[in-house]
Amino acid sequence: MPTPSNFALIVNHSSRTSGTNGRSALGPAPEDSTGRAYNEDAFRHLLMIERTRNERSGGCFLLLLVDVEDGAGAAAPLNPKVASVLFDALHSSVRETDFVGWYRDGAEIGAVLPQSGEMIGVDLQRTVYMLIDSKLQKRVPKKVAASMRLRLSRVPD
Repeated sequence: MPTPSNFALIVNHSSRTSGTNGRSALGPAPEDSTGRAYNEDAFRHLLMIERTRNERSGGCFLLLLVDVEDGAGAAAPLNPKVASVLFDALHSSVRETDFVGWYRDGAEIGAVLPQSGEMIGVDLQRTVYMLIDSKLQKRVPKKVAASMRLRLSRVPD
């Protein structure tokens, strides 16, 4: 699996930038202090590759989405400091073979948890959810944890 820092070189040899924010279209998320999280364009590209791979093989994977709710129950924009804490906590909660990045830039963090030939049952999905939720609850500030929302889905499903 390529790292975010060399991903842009592997996937896209041009130096194009995305839209208005001037970030590299495919590469690391600047909010992640470790440099291991992907920006939205790169994350979506890898998500598409994983989805295509599983459609061909008949397999599935888990998609974890994390956001912080505002008072009305919608996803609130994440300030860079909170995003950095969430990225660090999520990296310590998933395997090295999983990849993490912006699912929706600035608002929702995603993690793809590929599976190696096994079907994902409800019990495994629940166990993975509980393990990740427990680790995140311990690592993020209480104020963030109180409004944090996790969703774990099996893809395809």
